[in-house]
Amino acid sequence: MKDDDIVETIIKEVHDNKLTAYNYISLYLKLIEKCKKRGLEKISEQYTELHHILPKSKGGNDSKDNLVRLTVKEHVLAHILLYLAYPKDDLFAFSVYCLLKMGNTRYRKSDKDFSKEELLDKLSLLEINIIETARRYSQRQGKPVVCYHISSKKVLRVYKSAREANELDGFRIEGIYAFIAQKQTEVGGCGFCYLEEFKKTNGDELDEYYENLYNGFLPNIDEYRVESGRIHKRSVVAFDESGTVVGIYGSIRETETFGCKEKSLEKAIRTKCKHMGYYWDHYDTFIENNPQEIDNFISSGKENITKFSKTKRVYKTKTVAKCDINSEKIIETFSSLRSVKDSGYDPASVWKVIAGKLSKYRGYLWKYLI
Repeated sequence: MKDDDIVETIIKEVHDNKLTAYNYISLYLKLIEKCKKRGLEKISEQYTELHHILPKSKGGNDSKDNLVRLTVKEHVLAHILLYLAYPKDDLFAFSVYCLLKMGNTRYRKSDKDFSKEELLDKLSLLEINIIETARRYSQRQGKPVVCYHISSKKVLRVYKSAREANELDGFRIEGIYAFIAQKQTEVGGCGFCYLEEFKKTNGDELDEYYENLYNGFLPNIDEYRVESGRIHKRSVVAFDESGTVVGIYGSIRETETFGCKEKSLEKAIRTKCKHMGYYWDHYDTFIENNPQEIDNFISSGKENITKFSKTKRVYKTKTVAKCDINSEKIIETFSSLRSVKDSGYDPASVWKVIAGKLSKYRGYLWKYLI
């Protein structure tokens, strides 16, 4: 099948049928697999462009395995298929919009007969949806947003953009825009508004925030998330042996500031063991089983613990036996593998005999006593 044939086949498939996200992704992968056969080297007689198979916005990278060389027609179609598969992701619409804004000269380099108007016509009124979505996306990028307490309008943070709110404090970007568009009642227990609009109606609250910021005071967002009963899904709770809560933290990553280790803490949650002197659990799980403990901690007004003591590792020890090489009769026993060193033996060599890597050490057979 020629390259143009597969493009036309996909366009016809999109035009003639009402497809699901799974169908669009299948068509996208079909196009990619076909085009990967031409390799990554530039083709002298044909204008082509490199395309990220897994978009960078979804975690893709610049490795050769994630790149494919496409004609402009294929490139536009690939991004359209991604947009159709993920219509709620405005970034995909913006990518298509940028490609379509390119001059027709660029298209003619690839195919003299290719017309973006004709392509869009074949795909019905797709351009209208893309332009509206992309314009909305481009307009709101980089616009400062205010995070505030919904009932009191107290300003909690001012971010350069919704993306910064996501990166710093874990608020969902789409959730922020949905709240601003009045399609959502709260975002992680907080409200959001564009800075320019917030100034008009709540200038005093904003002035108070900046004055406090100047004096070195920054509100603790997590306190307001707790109050609303909607803590971020990655929030964690630290508690002691009796189940008494000693801290509620916005995310596992936040605890790293106080010396915790992300992987160790995740393991502690899974295995129900201590990390840095306390037990840990996800907030949503903990509050289901211990709502009273959460209420007690909040009502007490206590601050989160920020100084943790490292939990001493408890090693499981096995008794080691030194045996006669022939009769396997036990001659001497040691409380642990490490303790054989006190009698002049090398623990590493003893372990190799136990593990079957050596037949004997110092003329003796060694084994664990179960």
